Amino acid sequence: MESSKSYSDPKDHYGCIIIGAGMSGIAMAVQLKRKLAFTDIILYEKNDDVGGTWGRTSYPGCACDVPVGLYSFSFEPKGNFDSQWGSAEAIWSYIKDVQTKYEINQVVYRTAVESAHFSRETGLWTVNVRLDSGETRTRTCNILISAAGILSTPNPPPFDTSTFAGDVVHSGAWNPEVKLEGKDVVVVGNGCSAAQLIPTIADEVGSLTQIARGRQSFLPAVPIPEGALYSFMVQWIPGFVYFMRLVLFLMLELDFQLMDVQKGKKRRESMYNLALNHMKSDAPREYWDFLLPEFEVGAKRRVIDRIGYLKSLGHSKLKLIAEQSLVSAHENIVTTDKGVEIKADVVILCTGYKAQDFLFPLKIVNEKREGVRERTCVSGFPNFFMLLGPNTATGHSSALVTSECQISMVLELISPIIAKIRQLKLESVPPTVEVTAEAEQTFFDALRAEMKRKIWEQEPVGWYVDSKTGICTTNYPWSQIHFWRKAAWINRGDFKWIGC
Repeated sequence: MESSKSYSDPKDHYGCIIIGAGMSGIAMAVQLKRKLAFTDIILYEKNDDVGGTWGRTSYPGCACDVPVGLYSFSFEPKGNFDSQWGSAEAIWSYIKDVQTKYEINQVVYRTAVESAHFSRETGLWTVNVRLDSGETRTRTCNILISAAGILSTPNPPPFDTSTFAGDVVHSGAWNPEVKLEGKDVVVVGNGCSAAQLIPTIADEVGSLTQIARGRQSFLPAVPIPEGALYSFMVQWIPGFVYFMRLVLFLMLELDFQLMDVQKGKKRRESMYNLALNHMKSDAPREYWDFLLPEFEVGAKRRVIDRIGYLKSLGHSKLKLIAEQSLVSAHENIVTTDKGVEIKADVVILCTGYKAQDFLFPLKIVNEKREGVRERTCVSGFPNFFMLLGPNTATGHSSALVTSECQISMVLELISPIIAKIRQLKLESVPPTVEVTAEAEQTFFDALRAEMKRKIWEQEPVGWYVDSKTGICTTNYPWSQIHFWRKAAWINRGDFKWIGC
């Protein structure tokens, strides 16, 4: 991917700074422009181009596991990409098209936001950024929005890479310069990325070894309409794309019951049987004992086996080493925690992200130098908002639905702020909005109570749950319909506006 040309960043102050130019960051900028006619914004993006996860994650076979009918913006719906399971390249191209259409040109690339602090005296955020050249800049803004996302910082290698003679690459930060043809390749992990990567590269590599520590729930993909007829209907039948968005949303929403400890028992049993039958149909018998989950389906992110991962385990070049971890490497040999040595030219890490560290490595503090508590709106942090932050993810639906709901809520909250900013003289203290401490605590208490009714903390087996605390910090414990309703009809008494 070629580097895009950066915005010149000519000013010291902006009305709004957005951290990250992934899908949420671009959507936030578009809606500020469309809904509020506000363009005094700038986006700082640490990578070479827009796209966030989809700009970095381009490993062979990479695709979305949510149907693209629900994985495009509501203001720019796209009923079909290259397939209903859009490839990383197709989704990235879509994001670029949206950026171009809405002229979101104020993006400074290869620039990371390092820290930010708020001053009640000035009513402004001071933001410190670092360019990849090492140059640092300080900017101020009225409104600060984090669109850094959950899947932004890959987990580090589990071994000392300096002693390894080959290439090491993470699926979440893919290097297209790494060649796989004819090489001895080791893949670490067996989650969603590995399930797409392995069947895609099996034919071209010299040998392929997968080291898998934990178990997963492997489920077949649900049939989704696509093809020439579907594309024709999307293009020529007015409103059809919106109808399909609704159908897909409601279809995925049915899976939410799976997460309820009591109400979801029968559905989890049904899902387990589906996984069992899929495994027996497609996977070599020698791996059956490892391929079935020892936890309830839904407690961990489900892996959609869309392109034949289980079948690929029978490939003549592939060997699965189960319930082991890679711990060391020397020259062209990698070693597991049980002493198994494997020849390797390339190690591919499909080991996930720092999903619990939502703002890592950013440091965001208020006027008391208190660190931000990671929630969408935080008391004591005026004019600061976090998109796709803690307890906003779902185990069953599209992240874009969540993001757009949050964006609509943010627009409603900051609309009076922006209206006032346009009227202010330079010597005036800018207006602010923040959630009240009481409302924040009430919501958090309700969230914790509801979380006890969900299976994620009952069986803390995946990245949904913080391994240090046993608390699920990623997922929203209610349905997406509930999320949409709460974001669309906010209780204005839960917020305080000053200077508006």
